[in-house]
Amino acid sequence: MNATHHTPSAAGTTRLLRRFLRLLLPAFLLASTIGLYVLSTLTFGDERSSVVMRVSNLASRTAAVLNTLPAGEMKAPQNSILTLLLSDPAISCAQLFDGEGRLVAVAPARLGCRDATATAIADAPVRAQPGMFLRVHYNLSELEERSQIFRIFTLLSLLGSLIVAAAASWFSFRLTVGRPVHALLQAIRTTHLLGTPTKIDDVPDDEMGSVILAFNDMQDKLDAEARRNAEALRRLDYIYNETPALMFSVDSKGTIISASGHWLDETGFHREEIVGAPLRNFLSVAPGQDFDASQNIIIKAERPLRDLPFTLTCKNGLRRDVLMAVVPDIEAKERTQFCVLSDISGLKEAQVELRRQAVTDHLTHLPNRQGLFEHLAEMKKVCASDLSGCALLFIDLDNFKTVNDTLGHDAGDQLLRAAAGRLRNSVSRKDFLARLGGDEFAIVLHGMNSPDDAGIVAQRIIETFTKPFRLGEASAVVGTSIGIASFADGNDGDDILRLADLAMYQSKQAGRNCVSRYSDDLTARVVGRDRLLRRIREGLAKQEFRFHFQPIVDLETLKPVGVEALLRLDHANGDALSPSEVIRTAEEAGLIGAISAWSLSEGVRVAESEHAFIGGRGRYLSINLSPKQLTQDFVTGIVSRLQSEPEVARSLVFEITETALFRQDEDVGAMIASLRATGARIALDDFGTGFSSLGHLQRFPVDMLKLDSSFVEGLSGDSDDARRRRAVIRATTALARDLNMKIVAEGIEDHGSLNLLKGFGITLGQGYLFSPPTPLRLAMDWMEAFDRPGQPGGKIIPLTRPNINGR
Repeated sequence: MNATHHTPSAAGTTRLLRRFLRLLLPAFLLASTIGLYVLSTLTFGDERSSVVMRVSNLASRTAAVLNTLPAGEMKAPQNSILTLLLSDPAISCAQLFDGEGRLVAVAPARLGCRDATATAIADAPVRAQPGMFLRVHYNLSELEERSQIFRIFTLLSLLGSLIVAAAASWFSFRLTVGRPVHALLQAIRTTHLLGTPTKIDDVPDDEMGSVILAFNDMQDKLDAEARRNAEALRRLDYIYNETPALMFSVDSKGTIISASGHWLDETGFHREEIVGAPLRNFLSVAPGQDFDASQNIIIKAERPLRDLPFTLTCKNGLRRDVLMAVVPDIEAKERTQFCVLSDISGLKEAQVELRRQAVTDHLTHLPNRQGLFEHLAEMKKVCASDLSGCALLFIDLDNFKTVNDTLGHDAGDQLLRAAAGRLRNSVSRKDFLARLGGDEFAIVLHGMNSPDDAGIVAQRIIETFTKPFRLGEASAVVGTSIGIASFADGNDGDDILRLADLAMYQSKQAGRNCVSRYSDDLTARVVGRDRLLRRIREGLAKQEFRFHFQPIVDLETLKPVGVEALLRLDHANGDALSPSEVIRTAEEAGLIGAISAWSLSEGVRVAESEHAFIGGRGRYLSINLSPKQLTQDFVTGIVSRLQSEPEVARSLVFEITETALFRQDEDVGAMIASLRATGARIALDDFGTGFSSLGHLQRFPVDMLKLDSSFVEGLSGDSDDARRRRAVIRATTALARDLNMKIVAEGIEDHGSLNLLKGFGITLGQGYLFSPPTPLRLAMDWMEAFDRPGQPGGKIIPLTRPNINGR
């Protein structure tokens, strides 16, 4: 609806005056007419009475004179006496009648009352004769004439008074009402034209002055409000254009109607190129999605929306991944949507990089174990006929440990990188090469024409490794023990890798530097597995499992803040068994529950018995939980026990690996939350070696991240791998800090790595630089050394190495 605006002018007061006079003049005329009528009635009524009384008196006096005349001489004097009556201008004639009603005298003589115009009669008795009377005829014409003249004069006076009243009314109205109203209208018009409140200077001392004062007060308030609004708009415009966010608005047709300055700066467009252009010129959706459908969601939104994914195209062609937030403008006359874009390109790149790091070995840049498993999982999606031409080679470098121990870790790393290069050159591009960890590699062969092709490739690898490796000024010769398993031997990737691993152990047992193919009659693994199972059962029965404890220190003060309990079980001959092999075999045999129960019981016992060194001094005890341990029944038992010992619970940290977070059969998030509810904390172990999904950190309530030692190893080097690992650590540290998580670096073995980690902002760490895993008493004594009076911080207290194997 369009509003019609009238321009205020002087005609406004004229119209007001006409309305005023239309009310004033009729009232004035009515009052004047009534007044004149009453005045004339009163004035001429009295004169009429006066004339009547005068004539009556004359008639009475004349009758009295007639009574004095002698009876015989009445005729002559009668006429003369009657004639005297005519001297009164009101009397037109006079008649004298006898007792019988006969006319005996008349005046004027001869004419009598024949032509007289009389409007009234006055009779007076004459006592000269019985029944005689005098009749006087008179009229009021003079009075009527005077009345007429009075009325004319009065009318003229009324008209003059009316003119004077109208003029006076006009003048007084213009002076008292018209001028203030005109000033008021002029101020309103000026305000309308200029857009700024205008006040009136001349304020009369009357009711109009009160109106003008109220108007001026209103203008002051409007001016103050306008200033506040202008300031608010200026600040809003500044915030809108200077806030580092991509903000814009679209109308109901998907047309951009405004854009922030930061939007222009970031995209490179000019405002005239954006405003009025359709949204699709700048935003796009992922392939396979409908842009129109996404746009309809935006322009028809009636409530705020969040995290709508789009791709923003800049003027230079650069494309950015963005998330859009939409807020409907409910105050606008037409549907308008306020939109904010959040650039997540960096986050996606970080996710991609973390994802790449999760499946990549940082030393050799080959896929790691996780990368291999994902490749094997992708292979399961192809048909069985395609898998028939595939095989898996499990490769272990012979004598690598000797090289690593004699020439050092740097030489060992150099050897592994060179070995990876030789392996890559030994296979075709379609084959998949991965480093499983340590000195173990795996190769997935594709497109074999016959099963013998795998043996040919394996022999080529063995021949390649006969040449010495140049490691600085030294050289080393290492062989390879290779196991082969075909995809017909197993059901899934884990199974095939395990079978190839068994075949590789067959090669080791056969004298190394040779090739073995898995077959159904291969018993070496079964024998070894049975031997290990018997040892695990024996260790459980005789309670021969034990913990070694590796301190976790504050990297600034180098004082211990906690210890990690590491499971240990010795072989029958006294050699320590591989903890990972023990856990894996126990999980396969269903014995992990008994080991877990022992670990939990022993961990709580240590936390209780050593409370003076651990919880009592603000330190914590970290216990590892296997992914298969993390079941509802197991967690319920932990929670039940810890709820009765809150102090012990607060001194415990449970370490879980990312593999546990991928469980679909259990509500892992709820179990972790119930553990934390007791006061215990949760640490995500081996961070960076698994999937390392950022989504896990968002979904699961984790208190600490444990950076895997593979990131720290050789961190201070100048290689591309070391630089990439430093970049990942910096990003991970920033992420943990933003998520209010502590981060613990594992595997710190040199001061260079220590200083770098401190520079990255990592506050906690563990490794052989501080202390290897040691028996309980030695670990407690080592920590006790830091609590002695006068012990300064920032200094590493060396551990007495000969006591490391003490019980």
